[in-house]
Amino acid sequence: MKTYHISLNIKTPQGKFEAYGKFELGDDKQFAISVFERLKGDDEVSEKSVLHMDLTEYVDGFPFVLNAKHCTLEELAANTKRISCDIFKRCALDGDDLAG
Repeated sequence: MKTYHISLNIKTPQGKFEAYGKFELGDDKQFAISVFERLKGDDEVSEKSVLHMDLTEYVDGFPFVLNAKHCTLEELAANTKRISCDIFKRCALDGDDLAG
């Protein structure tokens, strides 16, 4: 089974990225990709990046990062709002269940 998530990551003082949040997008790959493509940020995650978001596909529990975006704090806030709106529309208006 495949599921899709967008994770929120922050660089620690030790230079490692640590996930601190995750949006579950369900099992529809096209929906997950369309949500991620509309997010603000830079497609190039660099050494200077402090915040980034990953689009991850989980296959039988194993994660595979499909895409990543570097974000400023302001972009992260806008992206969080956008993802929440997209999930709300999908669940509440379309009646789709993200759990599959």
